Amino acid sequence: MWFEAIVPVYYDDPYNELNRSWKKFENWIKNDAVTAPSSINKFYHSGGIWWWKDTNGQMLSTALGATAITILFSAAVVLVASRSLRLTLFSCVSIAYILAGATASLVGIGWTLGFLESVCFAILIGISCDFVIHFGHAYISFEGYRAREDRTRYATIHMGPSILAAALTTFSAAIIMIFCTLNFFKQFSQMLLLTITHAIIGSFVVYLVLCDSFGPAEPTKFYDDIISRLVGKKTASTNALDTETDNQQIKTETTKSEPSDNTNKQRSKTENEGEDSFHDSC
Repeated sequence: MWFEAIVPVYYDDPYNELNRSWKKFENWIKNDAVTAPSSINKFYHSGGIWWWKDTNGQMLSTALGATAITILFSAAVVLVASRSLRLTLFSCVSIAYILAGATASLVGIGWTLGFLESVCFAILIGISCDFVIHFGHAYISFEGYRAREDRTRYATIHMGPSILAAALTTFSAAIIMIFCTLNFFKQFSQMLLLTITHAIIGSFVVYLVLCDSFGPAEPTKFYDDIISRLVGKKTASTNALDTETDNQQIKTETTKSEPSDNTNKQRSKTENEGEDSFHDSC
Protein backbone atom coordinates (compact mmCIF):
# COMPACT_ATOMS: atom_id res chain seq x y z
CA MET A 1 0.00 0.00 0.00
CA TRP A 2 1.28 3.44 -0.80
CA PHE A 3 0.03 7.04 -0.61
CA GLU A 4 0.99 10.15 -2.51
CA ALA A 5 2.29 13.18 -0.65
CA ILE A 6 2.95 16.75 -1.71
CA VAL A 7 6.23 18.41 -0.67
CA PRO A 8 6.83 22.17 -0.79
CA VAL A 9 10.04 21.98 -2.88
CA TYR A 10 10.96 21.48 -6.54
CA TYR A 11 13.84 19.88 -8.40
CA ASP A 12 15.48 23.19 -9.24
CA ASP A 13 15.47 24.47 -5.65
CA PRO A 14 18.81 24.93 -3.88
CA TYR A 15 20.26 21.89 -2.17
CA ASN A 16 19.89 23.38 1.30
CA GLU A 17 16.14 23.81 0.83
CA LEU A 18 15.77 20.27 -0.51
CA ASN A 19 17.75 18.89 2.42
CA ARG A 20 15.76 20.92 4.94
CA SER A 21 12.45 19.71 3.51
CA TRP A 22 13.66 16.10 3.47
CA LYS A 23 14.67 16.29 7.15
CA LYS A 24 11.27 17.69 8.11
CA PHE A 25 9.47 14.93 6.21
CA GLU A 26 11.79 12.29 7.67
CA ASN A 27 11.24 13.51 11.24
CA TRP A 28 7.46 13.55 10.74
CA ILE A 29 7.56 9.93 9.49
CA LYS A 30 9.65 8.79 12.45
CA ASN A 31 7.48 10.57 15.03
CA ASP A 32 4.28 9.17 13.48
CA ALA A 33 5.74 5.66 13.37
CA VAL A 34 6.23 5.72 17.15
CA THR A 35 2.51 6.07 17.83
CA ALA A 36 1.37 3.83 14.96
CA PRO A 37 0.21 0.24 15.56
CA SER A 38 2.88 -2.44 15.32
CA SER A 39 1.38 -3.81 12.12
CA ILE A 40 1.91 -0.56 10.16
CA ASN A 41 4.81 1.21 11.91
CA LYS A 42 7.41 0.06 9.36
CA PHE A 43 6.40 2.52 6.66
CA TYR A 44 8.88 4.78 4.88
CA HIS A 45 8.84 7.50 2.25
CA SER A 46 10.56 7.72 -1.12
CA GLY A 47 10.37 9.82 -4.24
CA GLY A 48 12.22 11.09 -7.26
CA ILE A 49 12.83 14.48 -5.68
CA TRP A 50 14.69 12.86 -2.77
CA TRP A 51 16.78 10.81 -5.18
CA TRP A 52 17.68 14.04 -6.91
CA LYS A 53 18.51 15.56 -3.53
CA ASP A 54 20.87 12.66 -2.74
CA THR A 55 22.53 13.01 -6.15
CA ASN A 56 23.10 16.73 -5.58
CA GLY A 57 24.48 16.01 -2.14
CA GLN A 58 26.96 13.50 -3.52
CA MET A 59 28.09 15.90 -6.24
CA LEU A 60 28.55 18.67 -3.67
CA SER A 61 30.52 16.48 -1.27
CA THR A 62 32.63 15.18 -4.17
CA ALA A 63 33.43 18.72 -5.30
CA LEU A 64 34.43 19.78 -1.78
CA GLY A 65 36.46 16.61 -1.28
CA ALA A 66 38.25 17.12 -4.60
CA THR A 67 39.06 20.68 -3.57
CA ALA A 68 40.54 19.52 -0.27
CA ILE A 69 42.52 16.75 -1.97
CA THR A 70 43.89 19.20 -4.56
CA ILE A 71 45.07 21.66 -1.93
CA LEU A 72 46.64 18.92 0.20
CA PHE A 73 48.45 17.24 -2.69
CA SER A 74 49.58 20.58 -4.11
CA ALA A 75 50.91 21.53 -0.68
CA ALA A 76 52.75 18.20 -0.47
CA VAL A 77 54.30 18.65 -3.92
CA VAL A 78 55.36 22.22 -3.17
CA LEU A 79 56.77 21.20 0.22
CA VAL A 80 58.83 18.39 -1.27
CA ALA A 81 59.99 20.47 -4.24
CA SER A 82 60.67 23.78 -2.47
CA ARG A 83 61.54 22.43 0.99
CA SER A 84 60.01 25.61 2.41
CA LEU A 85 57.01 25.84 4.73
CA ARG A 86 56.51 29.49 3.84
CA LEU A 87 56.28 28.86 0.10
CA THR A 88 53.91 25.98 0.80
CA LEU A 89 51.63 28.33 2.73
CA PHE A 90 51.74 30.91 -0.09
CA SER A 91 50.85 28.21 -2.62
CA CYS A 92 47.84 27.05 -0.58
CA VAL A 93 46.57 30.63 -0.25
CA SER A 94 46.95 31.25 -3.99
CA ILE A 95 45.27 27.99 -4.99
CA ALA A 96 42.41 28.65 -2.58
CA TYR A 97 41.93 32.08 -4.16
CA ILE A 98 41.86 30.59 -7.68
CA LEU A 99 39.25 28.01 -6.70
CA ALA A 100 37.11 30.52 -4.81
CA GLY A 101 37.37 33.18 -7.52
CA ALA A 102 36.57 30.81 -10.39
CA THR A 103 33.66 29.22 -8.51
CA ALA A 104 32.21 32.62 -7.56
CA SER A 105 32.50 33.79 -11.17
CA LEU A 106 30.71 30.70 -12.45
CA VAL A 107 27.92 31.20 -9.93
CA GLY A 108 27.75 34.85 -10.96
CA ILE A 109 27.06 33.95 -14.60
CA GLY A 110 24.24 31.63 -13.55
CA TRP A 111 25.85 28.23 -13.12
CA THR A 112 24.32 25.67 -10.75
CA LEU A 113 25.89 22.38 -9.68
CA GLY A 114 24.89 19.55 -12.02
CA PHE A 115 26.47 16.60 -13.78
CA LEU A 116 28.26 18.65 -16.43
CA GLU A 117 29.25 21.30 -13.91
CA SER A 118 30.76 18.68 -11.58
CA VAL A 119 32.91 17.31 -14.41
CA CYS A 120 34.04 20.83 -15.31
CA PHE A 121 34.74 21.60 -11.67
CA ALA A 122 37.01 18.57 -11.35
CA ILE A 123 39.04 19.84 -14.32
CA LEU A 124 39.05 23.35 -12.86
CA ILE A 125 40.70 22.06 -9.69
CA GLY A 126 43.52 20.45 -11.67
CA ILE A 127 44.24 23.59 -13.67
CA SER A 128 44.21 25.91 -10.66
CA CYS A 129 47.47 24.66 -9.12
CA ASP A 130 49.64 24.51 -12.25
CA PHE A 131 51.00 28.05 -12.54
CA VAL A 132 51.65 28.46 -8.81
CA ILE A 133 53.79 25.32 -8.63
CA HIS A 134 55.88 26.49 -11.60
CA PHE A 135 56.56 29.84 -9.94
CA GLY A 136 57.52 28.11 -6.70
CA HIS A 137 60.06 25.95 -8.53
CA ALA A 138 61.56 29.02 -10.24
CA TYR A 139 61.74 30.88 -6.90
CA ILE A 140 64.02 28.28 -5.30
CA SER A 141 66.12 27.76 -8.45
CA PHE A 142 68.08 30.95 -7.70
CA GLU A 143 70.93 29.35 -5.74
CA GLY A 144 72.64 30.83 -2.71
CA TYR A 145 71.54 33.57 -0.34
CA ARG A 146 69.38 35.97 -2.36
CA ALA A 147 67.01 38.70 -1.26
CA ARG A 148 63.35 37.84 -1.73
CA GLU A 149 62.98 40.70 -4.20
CA ASP A 150 65.74 39.22 -6.36
CA ARG A 151 64.23 35.75 -6.17
CA THR A 152 60.79 37.06 -7.12
CA ARG A 153 62.26 39.01 -10.04
CA TYR A 154 64.18 35.92 -11.16
CA ALA A 155 61.03 33.76 -11.05
CA THR A 156 59.01 36.35 -12.94
CA ILE A 157 61.62 36.80 -15.68
CA HIS A 158 62.48 33.14 -16.19
CA MET A 159 59.08 31.50 -15.66
CA GLY A 160 56.62 34.32 -16.42
CA PRO A 161 56.86 34.17 -20.24
CA SER A 162 56.34 30.41 -20.28
CA ILE A 163 53.27 30.68 -18.04
CA LEU A 164 51.82 33.48 -20.17
CA ALA A 165 52.40 31.39 -23.32
CA ALA A 166 50.60 28.44 -21.74
CA ALA A 167 47.73 30.70 -20.71
CA LEU A 168 47.51 32.11 -24.25
CA THR A 169 47.23 28.66 -25.85
CA THR A 170 44.57 27.64 -23.31
CA PHE A 171 42.67 30.86 -24.00
CA SER A 172 42.78 30.17 -27.72
CA ALA A 173 41.40 26.65 -27.28
CA ALA A 174 38.63 27.93 -24.97
CA ILE A 175 37.59 30.64 -27.43
CA ILE A 176 37.28 28.07 -30.22
CA MET A 177 35.10 25.84 -28.02
CA ILE A 178 32.64 28.68 -27.39
CA PHE A 179 31.31 28.20 -30.95
CA CYS A 180 30.73 24.45 -30.52
CA THR A 181 27.23 22.99 -30.83
CA LEU A 182 27.29 20.67 -27.81
CA ASN A 183 26.36 22.34 -24.55
CA PHE A 184 29.14 20.60 -22.62
CA PHE A 185 31.89 22.20 -24.71
CA LYS A 186 30.29 25.63 -24.34
CA GLN A 187 30.18 25.26 -20.57
CA PHE A 188 33.68 23.87 -20.49
CA SER A 189 34.98 26.83 -22.48
CA GLN A 190 33.40 29.29 -20.03
CA MET A 191 34.89 27.44 -17.10
CA LEU A 192 38.30 27.31 -18.77
CA LEU A 193 38.35 31.03 -19.56
CA LEU A 194 37.42 32.01 -16.00
CA THR A 195 39.82 29.51 -14.44
CA ILE A 196 42.80 30.64 -16.52
CA THR A 197 41.96 34.27 -15.75
CA HIS A 198 41.95 33.67 -12.03
CA ALA A 199 45.00 31.39 -12.28
CA ILE A 200 46.98 34.25 -13.88
CA ILE A 201 45.80 36.65 -11.18
CA GLY A 202 46.48 34.12 -8.44
CA SER A 203 50.00 33.34 -9.63
CA PHE A 204 51.21 36.74 -10.90
CA VAL A 205 49.48 38.88 -8.28
CA VAL A 206 48.69 36.86 -5.16
CA TYR A 207 51.61 34.42 -5.13
CA LEU A 208 54.36 36.72 -6.40
CA VAL A 209 53.26 39.57 -4.15
CA LEU A 210 53.37 37.26 -1.13
CA CYS A 211 56.83 36.05 -2.18
CA ASP A 212 58.08 39.59 -2.79
CA SER A 213 56.74 40.83 0.55
CA PHE A 214 57.29 37.89 2.90
CA GLY A 215 59.27 35.30 0.90
CA PRO A 216 62.35 33.60 2.37
CA ALA A 217 65.83 34.63 1.25
CA GLU A 218 67.00 31.04 1.73
CA PRO A 219 63.95 28.86 1.06
CA THR A 220 65.66 25.55 1.78
CA LYS A 221 67.71 26.67 4.80
CA PHE A 222 65.51 25.02 7.45
CA TYR A 223 65.42 21.72 5.59
CA ASP A 224 69.11 21.82 4.73
CA ASP A 225 70.03 22.52 8.37
CA ILE A 226 68.10 19.47 9.53
CA ILE A 227 69.69 17.27 6.87
CA SER A 228 73.16 18.63 7.61
CA ARG A 229 72.73 17.93 11.32
CA LEU A 230 71.61 14.38 10.63
CA VAL A 231 74.39 13.81 8.11
CA GLY A 232 76.87 15.58 10.40
CA LYS A 233 76.11 13.24 13.29
CA LYS A 234 76.50 10.24 11.03
CA THR A 235 79.75 11.61 9.61
CA ALA A 236 81.11 12.33 13.10
CA SER A 237 80.39 8.79 14.28
CA THR A 238 81.99 7.40 11.11
CA ASN A 239 85.09 9.57 11.60
CA ALA A 240 85.36 8.45 15.23
CA LEU A 241 85.19 4.82 14.15
CA ASP A 242 87.85 5.40 11.49
CA THR A 243 90.10 7.17 14.00
CA GLU A 244 89.76 4.30 16.47
CA THR A 245 90.64 1.80 13.73
CA ASP A 246 93.71 3.86 12.73
CA ASN A 247 94.86 4.02 16.35
CA GLN A 248 94.58 0.26 16.68
CA GLN A 249 96.62 -0.22 13.51
CA ILE A 250 99.31 2.17 14.75
CA LYS A 251 99.45 0.38 18.10
CA THR A 252 99.82 -2.99 16.37
CA GLU A 253 102.63 -1.68 14.16
CA THR A 254 104.41 -0.20 17.19
CA THR A 255 104.17 -3.52 19.04
CA LYS A 256 105.57 -5.37 16.07
CA SER A 257 108.46 -2.93 15.71
CA GLU A 258 109.64 -3.22 19.37
CA PRO A 259 111.43 -6.67 19.02
CA SER A 260 113.33 -5.40 16.02
CA ASP A 261 114.61 -2.44 18.02
CA ASN A 262 115.83 -4.75 20.84
CA THR A 263 117.56 -7.02 18.34
CA ASN A 264 119.35 -4.09 16.79
CA LYS A 265 120.50 -2.90 20.20
CA GLN A 266 121.91 -6.34 21.09
CA ARG A 267 123.65 -6.58 17.72
CA SER A 268 125.25 -3.15 18.23
CA LYS A 269 126.36 -4.16 21.74
CA THR A 270 127.98 -7.40 20.45
CA GLU A 271 129.82 -5.53 17.72
CA ASN A 272 131.15 -3.01 20.25
CA GLU A 273 132.38 -5.79 22.55
CA GLY A 274 134.14 -7.46 19.57
CA GLU A 275 135.92 -4.24 18.72
CA ASP A 276 137.04 -3.80 22.36
CA SER A 277 138.45 -7.35 22.41
CA PHE A 278 140.38 -6.72 19.19
CA HIS A 279 141.90 -3.57 20.59
CA ASP A 280 142.91 -5.36 23.78
CA SER A 281 144.62 -8.20 21.86
CA CYS A 282 146.53 -5.66 19.84
